[in-house]
Amino acid sequence: MKEKILIIEDDPLIRNELKTLLQSNGYEAAAPEDFSDVIDRIKAEQPHLILLDIKLPGTNGFSLCTEVRTFSEVPIIFVTSCNTDMDELNSIMLGGDAFITKPYNTAILLAKIASLLKKAYPAQQREQIAYGDAVLHLESSSLDYHGQSVELTKNELKILYYLFKNGGKICSRGDMIEYLWDNQLYVDDNALSVNINRIREKLAGIGLTDFIKTKHRQGYRFNFKRCKRLADGKGCTFYFDIPKPLERIIRVNAYKRSIIIDSCDTTFPIIFEILSGCAW
Repeated sequence: MKEKILIIEDDPLIRNELKTLLQSNGYEAAAPEDFSDVIDRIKAEQPHLILLDIKLPGTNGFSLCTEVRTFSEVPIIFVTSCNTDMDELNSIMLGGDAFITKPYNTAILLAKIASLLKKAYPAQQREQIAYGDAVLHLESSSLDYHGQSVELTKNELKILYYLFKNGGKICSRGDMIEYLWDNQLYVDDNALSVNINRIREKLAGIGLTDFIKTKHRQGYRFNFKRCKRLADGKGCTFYFDIPKPLERIIRVNAYKRSIIIDSCDTTFPIIFEILSGCAW
């Protein structure tokens, strides 16, 4: 599937130039010529990225960016002839992801577009990650649990993707902020907490409670005490590091940090008790 990029530019020469550039590099490009209903157009098009000029007839890029951020976290690149430090600072503070001045270097612009798309949609490939009974669908930006599904925002998807990929590791707040926003200078530390709380509320709504644990002064990790019964009902899958003495009697499955204990094994009650009593 081609990524769709919306060009919001009033200069017809530059607008057509950008559209041709993007299409020749494998993107789907749309470029409205009427700026009276730009917000409705953005909602209808649902682009993967927006190229936004600041000076526009009847409005301006800063106002549009502010309004877009009330309903979407789509990456926004300001492409503008405004080149003061204050213009660039405003673009960042209002939610822009990059600031490129005209005349732009096409190679740099394309590189920035590719970089932002890769960060915003880490799994544009058809990928899903399972952790216990929770399945994260990267392409559709959703999470399934026991037949129920919840939709995720861009940042919520990236947070869960980061946690899933790091398995049982504690993910520090600093590393997560850097991964999410790429620049800690302009990010309120509370923004991560707000996103984590929203994820917890959404997951609780589909019955997945206490899934993300806060490790005091360290960061976040998945709750390893959660387990699931296997389809055959013989055992449980636990998600935590395996103590060295137990490696010989425990089979490690494909998720590396998960273990399968056969409840038919005579050692099952002992292993279960030991692992349940491990420090989490």
